[in-house]
Amino acid sequence: MSLRILVVEDDREIRAMMQSSLSVEGFEVQTAVSLSEARAMLKHAVLKHHALPILVVPARHQAAQKIQLLDAGADDYLSKPFSVSELLARIRVALRHRGTALDDLKVDLALRVVQSKGGTLHLTPTEFNLLARLVRSAGRVVTHRQLLTETGVGYRLAVT
Repeated sequence: MSLRILVVEDDREIRAMMQSSLSVEGFEVQTAVSLSEARAMLKHAVLKHHALPILVVPARHQAAQKIQLLDAGADDYLSKPFSVSELLARIRVALRHRGTALDDLKVDLALRVVQSKGGTLHLTPTEFNLLARLVRSAGRVVTHRQLLTETGVGYRLAVT
């Protein structure tokens, strides 16, 4: 299953370049010409069930506009001109901040079940506790010490 990306760009050539480049990288790309079209697409469930990062590439470079877009929910801002490699790097950063996995990893904390690409992964209790702690802290830094003390791993390591 590929990750969906919504590209909002009014310039036809740039929009086509972004769609082509992202498709080659394995993304499923939807395009919109304006923010209002993008809002309509999101409202009508094109991407409704996906916690996607929002990366804005507007034509204007005014500080007030950047602040408005970031405050409105954008994850990052990319100024023109930009390279495809910078675009991909910023998408990866936004995905990390959102806690979105590229390999379709699903963690059910209540049932203590982990699935990847439709198959169930068998984890030891320690592995699951570490993963659960990281999932609950998605988008935040977790120190080595926190992992060891809060999951009980540190105690077991000291005893063995």
